[in-house]
Amino acid sequence: MQSETLESHVPSVLEDPSIASLARVYSQALLDAAGDQAEVVLGELESFIKDVLDQNRKVEAILSSMVIPSEEKQAFLKTSLGHYMSPTFANFLQVLGERDRLGILRPIYDAARILFETRSGKRRVTVTLATEPTDELRQQIQNHLQGQLPFQPEIQYVIDESLIGGMVLRIKDTVYDSSLRSRLARIKEQVRQRYLYEIQSGRDRFSTPEGN
Repeated sequence: MQSETLESHVPSVLEDPSIASLARVYSQALLDAAGDQAEVVLGELESFIKDVLDQNRKVEAILSSMVIPSEEKQAFLKTSLGHYMSPTFANFLQVLGERDRLGILRPIYDAARILFETRSGKRRVTVTLATEPTDELRQQIQNHLQGQLPFQPEIQYVIDESLIGGMVLRIKDTVYDSSLRSRLARIKEQVRQRYLYEIQSGRDRFSTPEGN
């Protein structure tokens, strides 16, 4: 007997720009329903994606499948995870299930995070370091960014040992790279360009009209 394969597809904003608009609508509805608990509920959504969907692709396949009835998806969520959800978040998933929108949870989260940061005057800043920062370094980075940025930074740390030293800051689509790896790459490129320039200069110096 052949195993049954779930027909599923997780929509991408790049594939269908209308998903971005739809995600914004649902993200606003979620935050409005959560009220002053918006950050907590947003954390639930983030945890659901990271701790459930990322860890078990079969669950994501079930939720995004176009052949499984929405009633079965809702029953699955209630039975498996109902006890771990706040009423607001559980109701939100139920609404998505009824409208067969559980497959766009990731773009909804992205839109909700941006909207929450805008409303609260905060913005996520990703700081990439070569090693795990000490508490003292975390505080120094926090103080420095608060003094330099026109918003309250919510810092997320990422460890990348290949950086060697320094750090990389990312704010939305803007990257500020002060890592040693980046500096070494720039030096290498400068040396390469100078080497090519000297080769070309030598060719020009020794070239003659007859040689051309």
